[in-house]
Amino acid sequence: MFDMKKRFLNCMNITWVPMGAQVVATLFHILWCYLFTEIFEFQIWGLGAATFITDLTLVFVIEIFSLLVPIVNDTRVSLDENALKGWSEYINLGSLAALSLCATMWTFELLIFLSGNLGVRE
Repeated sequence: MFDMKKRFLNCMNITWVPMGAQVVATLFHILWCYLFTEIFEFQIWGLGAATFITDLTLVFVIEIFSLLVPIVNDTRVSLDENALKGWSEYINLGSLAALSLCATMWTFELLIFLSGNLGVRE
């Protein structure tokens, strides 16, 4: 979600919003990492939780910062029945693309599994 909003704002030549959001989230990430790994002693799980909270912080901060830009507010539209028309074509294309991507990844996973079972001869 953050990357999509970041690209949208960069295309509109508004680069200070993603940069500000990244700076705020990075400062909080240091705090979260220290809190979860040193204070609560969650070790590797604490790093995962800190990253998750940082990603959520990024999404919320970029949304709040983008509300301060008037030109971005003009691009917001409300959902109504017209917004939901034509979604069946996108779902058909998206499901086929997802199936193709899954088949590719499953092939790589199968190759990794098989190569791990072969073992090493000495």
